[in-house]
Amino acid sequence: SESSLFVYPTKLILKTCGTTTLLLVLPKVLALADALGMPLANAHYSHFRYAFPQLQPYPHSSFGEEQRTMRELLEGRVADVSAKAIGSDAATGTAWFALAADGLVGADDEKKQPTPPAEDCIFEVAMEGLSAKVCDGFFGTDAAHAGKTGRALANSMGELIGMNALVEGAVVDDWAFEPCGYSMNALNGPYYYTVHVTPEHAFSYASFETNDPAFAAADKLRDVATAFDPTSLTVTVTTRGGGKGVAVPELFDATSATAHASVQITREVSIH
Repeated sequence: SESSLFVYPTKLILKTCGTTTLLLVLPKVLALADALGMPLANAHYSHFRYAFPQLQPYPHSSFGEEQRTMRELLEGRVADVSAKAIGSDAATGTAWFALAADGLVGADDEKKQPTPPAEDCIFEVAMEGLSAKVCDGFFGTDAAHAGKTGRALANSMGELIGMNALVEGAVVDDWAFEPCGYSMNALNGPYYYTVHVTPEHAFSYASFETNDPAFAAADKLRDVATAFDPTSLTVTVTTRGGGKGVAVPELFDATSATAHASVQITREVSIH
């Protein structure tokens, strides 16, 4: 579907698009955690720029509204919620917006918290202005799909951009939307991969997200950009523990096949 939910023994990751009121899931998630005797250690919420904020239902029409909502929903569980717009141009919405909070964990609860594993590093790529050829490939009517529908159409879309090669070795579950659009979730051991594509030419967008540390490298970033061929992209690396040992990918050189991309690298060191 248009959403992704990955559940680990001590955390969950939920990603959605469209007009989903994501923050409003917090009370349900916290109630489930309470029932299991699991105290909140930390929470992280972030997203790329605000596209059509006037069309978003409460509480997602502005960053201020999201901050207030997260503080209200986590009241009594966290000391405060830190907020930051990361990037060079927050005014025009090209920044990455992030909210983070540490739970009020007592001494006994602290002992229960495991050391953050390597897969707690999240690597995200937000891409805009996909090439016309790539956009067309995510329409079910494109000749490349030979009239396929349903799961066969989704597989055809994935093959067209080399999705299986991009996440080689992973178990892939993808979906094609009518009349256009694509999403993919995949798992490989402790690592997840998720892709969401809005291919309309006037406002095309694609996102790629994973906790596989192999993707925090220049060659992997190039592979992602080559698959979707965007005119601009923003990369965000979110880590725990101060980001030690996390390498921010280098920018493409002038001879790269994706040299036309305007790349903004932002590094976010926070709790998720």
